[in-house]
Amino acid sequence: MKNTKLYKYTCVALLALCIISCQNDDSIPRRGKPTITIANKAVTVTAGETATFDLNVEYAVSNPINIRIDVLDTAGNPIIVALPTDGDATTGEGFYDLVALEDIIVPYNTWFESGYFGYGYQGGSGYIANFPAERTTLQINIETIQDLIPNNTKVVKLRLTSTSLLEAKIDEIVTINIENYVSDELITRLNWAGDYLESGEDPCDIDFGLDLDLELIYGGSYIQTSYSDCPEQLTILGSDPRWRLYC
Repeated sequence: MKNTKLYKYTCVALLALCIISCQNDDSIPRRGKPTITIANKAVTVTAGETATFDLNVEYAVSNPINIRIDVLDTAGNPIIVALPTDGDATTGEGFYDLVALEDIIVPYNTWFESGYFGYGYQGGSGYIANFPAERTTLQINIETIQDLIPNNTKVVKLRLTSTSLLEAKIDEIVTINIENYVSDELITRLNWAGDYLESGEDPCDIDFGLDLDLELIYGGSYIQTSYSDCPEQLTILGSDPRWRLYC
């Protein structure tokens, strides 16, 4: 009889331990590197709109997630976006030139600006998108350029990969189809064509010393002005009175 009771007590104790262990396992963080998947690998927008890619992280991690974005040429090779002009490219000391892309603007820092030169020279291509920890849904937004010139649909491909820190795993190619923008507006845009003194700094970010003014004058009166934006831009709508423009 004593052995039977002891056996029952032992079984109850083991069952309780198993239940507690299973409950505790629910709060234990998962190990390894989560996989990032893309909900929409192809996006179609009109020139001037933003292309948005929705990403899902397999499970949340305690470290921030960084994703490298390479813009690809027609042969599938990464396009150079940062050209070191002085100093050691592997240390980040010195100046560099930013390369302006024809059809898109990637609103993230280049590998150079993000400090990844500390992990070795990245070849001059790539941007780094940074996301906070504990996120399971991410978005990458790419701006398209409204050039006002009639074109066929343009196709831009991007490669999304893990950075050298490898907080999560991704290696995918996404596509942006850019359809022609059609408008009866006349848009005049005044912008800088390069950086400032080969520093790599966008002239629009300079607080002083660089300025552009754009004015539309008719009959001696100022019809529109653009003084404080960068780039400066004026728009004449198709419904506006007919203007005679002198350059």
